[in-house]
Formats: sequence, structure tokens, C-alpha cells
Amino acid sequence: SNGTGPASDGTDNVIIDGNYSYQANGALTVNDLTINSGAIVDVNTEEALTVANTLVNNGTLSVMSGASLMVFEAGSITGIDITFKRNTRYADGRYSFVGTPVMQDASIVGSGLGSFVYRYIEATPYGSDDGLSRWEDASSDELIPGKGYTQANQQEIVFVGMPNQGTITVDGTYTEDVNDDYEGWMLVSNPYPASIDVSDFLSTNSNISGAIYIWDDNGSNTQRGTNADYIVANGTMATNTTPAGGQTRYNQTMGSMQGFFVKLSGATDTEIEFREDMRVTGNSDDHFFRKTEMPIARINLVDEKGMFKQAVIGLAEDATNTALNRTYDAQAFSASAEYGIYTVKAGRSLALNGITETWKVIQLQVNVAEAGFYTLEVELEDYPSELFLRDNQTGEVMDLRNESYSFHSEAGINIDRFELLANDIQVLGIEQREVSVYVHNDILHIHGGNQETRDYKVFNLKGHQVLATRVKTADKVDMSALARGIYLVFDGIRTHKVLLK
Repeated sequence: SNGTGPASDGTDNVIIDGNYSYQANGALTVNDLTINSGAIVDVNTEEALTVANTLVNNGTLSVMSGASLMVFEAGSITGIDITFKRNTRYADGRYSFVGTPVMQDASIVGSGLGSFVYRYIEATPYGSDDGLSRWEDASSDELIPGKGYTQANQQEIVFVGMPNQGTITVDGTYTEDVNDDYEGWMLVSNPYPASIDVSDFLSTNSNISGAIYIWDDNGSNTQRGTNADYIVANGTMATNTTPAGGQTRYNQTMGSMQGFFVKLSGATDTEIEFREDMRVTGNSDDHFFRKTEMPIARINLVDEKGMFKQAVIGLAEDATNTALNRTYDAQAFSASAEYGIYTVKAGRSLALNGITETWKVIQLQVNVAEAGFYTLEVELEDYPSELFLRDNQTGEVMDLRNESYSFHSEAGINIDRFELLANDIQVLGIEQREVSVYVHNDILHIHGGNQETRDYKVFNLKGHQVLATRVKTADKVDMSALARGIYLVFDGIRTHKVLLK
């Protein structure tokens, strides 16, 4: 009515009497909002419709994927049901974790989420099937605000109803299991039509471990996923499930309708609480990564088939080097996953590990399902210190900042082989050691010793010298010109047998 629209400070009372589109007309921040009968309002950009007090919807109000609806705690919402839409990441059979942003109603059931919908029941014994029996069909369930569900084969999910307001609570279970890694898991979801802040959620719910666990599907449309396919995020750090740059897929919030796991700390307090003061405006289809100025080192375990697992360490003055700290440390979703890399502190396998600059040694746990060659590498984000890796099996110590480290491993869980070292003990770690020699992809790998230069001679089984080279005992030699077969490599002290496939 004033020719220019409502003031940006949100003090005006606004009536919409015609069609209004965020794409065409811009975002709104108002005090009271009334949408008249026949009017169509589309919140169809990655912005929020913000109402400080009262929202009366007598028309058609739709909040599209990526957009938010924010009505302040003191306000009220009345009138006709509102439509909320969200695009999940996948439409090809891979799973997403979701929940409802509207009040519970008999007409809002799991089948509306897709053709495969499940709930998670922690009280069911974990079993030998890696927890598969805990997933139960939820296609006929009334969707409960705050609970999480899995869905697949339907990228767009649509809810029509009155949005959840006020404090939402969900009660879980903590069923004692032989392995406490399997106790107390709850699948929950953001119940609001706006994102919520990860740190605020974790601070409010002190009865859970200091992290959330976000499913990041790595191919369940072709085979069952694993317990290693979770991003682990707390208020300061998060792991990636994809190679370098994967952290750009996440921000510091959990999007509207997004489902995620939490782990209860015990059986005495099993209630999870969502509060409206956790809400933030912004793109509710971006997810959970908290960007921080905290110096971070990401330790990656990879192989040539594309397997990628990650553990994260971060420097903080108020972290602890030997005891667990809920603010910075987060245990792995499953320390017995077929593939995984973890740091170990206070007997726990951690996905996230907060340390101070005075740290000396960090034990690494490496899980692999098949014998073969693997590589450890590091990504640094403002990390100021040197970072060395010691292989206790070969004796080699090397600077991870300058090169990756390839190694052969038998199948299983390695908990004593690898350690990260700080700079001030690195010199003590390098001493005269035996040389490790092996061949992979026609390359002769030489590891160990005092990094001195040695003469290496290669003989075939007839005793003929077929190659001679002078290299350091941390080097690689091309053997592709040689015939396939077994060779003997003499390092000046001892002889090693290698197979060129």
C-alpha cells in the first residue's frame, strides 16, 4: 500500500492480497503477516520468510526446497495448511535420512516419503548381520516430529500441514549390548521448517556424545552401505566421505527435515530436545559442516579402487591430549567397520580428535577388509605444525606433509602399526632400521633405514644382475622393463624377494 513494500527491519504488518513470488518480488521480513484468500505465496529462493509475531494463512503458502519459514517463538501460525517441499540428494535408490517439519497427523505416513521407508529400533539386538535387523519397515507409520526415517527412490518429498513450533522432544532407548558401540543410538531429525545450528543442538543435549552422524550414501543403490558411510560432525570439525574438497558439501547447520544419528551417553536420560532458539535462517538443503578457523589435519586412507576413509585432528588450546573432551572428540560410528581410519585416545577409536599444540604421539587404527596396497595421505587446513608418520612394522618415519605413504597390509584391524608424531620427537624416531622393499604396479618401493643413499642390485632367479641403481632408502624404482617373475633385491646388507606381476 505504500508503494515500496515493507521495511527491511521487520516492523511492518503486511497483508498479501495477490500472488507473491520470492523469485520475482524478493524476500520478506515482517511483524504480522496475513495471506488473504485466493493469494498464492511461493517462497522459492534459498531465503527465509521471517515473521516476528503472527502468521495467518488464508491463501496458498508454499515453502520450496532450500527455503525456510521462521516464525519467532512468541508468534503463532493459524489458517490453512502450508506446503513444504524438500529435494533429497538422490532419486536412484540410494538412501536419505529425513523427518517431518509438520505436526503429527494420521494422514502423514511413511509411504509419502518413497518406496523404501524404514525406522531404526535400537532395542533390537544388533546381531551378526551388522545391525540390519534393527531397521524395520515404516511405510504405514504416522511420522513423528523429531524422529528420523530413511527413504529412497523419491527425490522430492512434500509435507502439507501446520509447521512444528515450540520445543520438540523425542525419547530413545539405551539397550545394553555386548559391545557398547551398539548401545544408545537414535535416529532423529530436524523438526522445523528452518535449519538448526549444530553447536546449539549439541550444547542443549549434553546427554549424547558430542557429535552427530550423518548418512552420506556411497552406493546403496548397488550394494548395502556400511557403518563407515557416515560423516561425523561436532561443533568444530567434521569428517569427509569424499576426497579433497568434500567439506564444501556441508555448512554449520542441519537442514530442515534432515535426519541424523546421535548416541546417548547412558540409560538415565534418553530424551533428545529440539528448541526453536536453535534455528537459523539460510539454505536448508545445505547440510552439516561447521566451518571453523580451527587448524585441522585430515588423515585419509585410500586405495586404487576409490575407497576413501578419513579421520580428523584439530588444534585447540582447551582440548586435551590424553582424556576425552566432549567439545572436540567424537568416536567413530563403528570402530569395527570393514574399512576405516581412526585416531585412538583413552582407549576409544575417534573420528574427530581435538589436541593441543603440545601433543607428542597419536596412535592410528587402520581397518582393511582385503589384503593389498593402501595409501595414507594428509590434507591440511591452516595446520601450522609438522606431521610425521611412523610405520612400526617397517620402521620408516616420513613427513606426511610432503608425500603420501603407500603400504601393504593384510586384512584386519591394525591398531599398533601406525603413529602420528609431532616434530620434537621426530628425530628420536629416526634411527637405524631395516629396509622394507616391495613391488606394486611395476614400481619397486624402498622404505626405511636412515634415509641414506645405498646401492641396490636386482637379480633374477638364475643369479643374473638385471638392474642396478643408487637411491635413498625412501624411494621408488621403475621395474616395468623387466619380465614378469620373482626377483632378488640386495640393499647392501640383506636380500629381499619381490614378485613382479
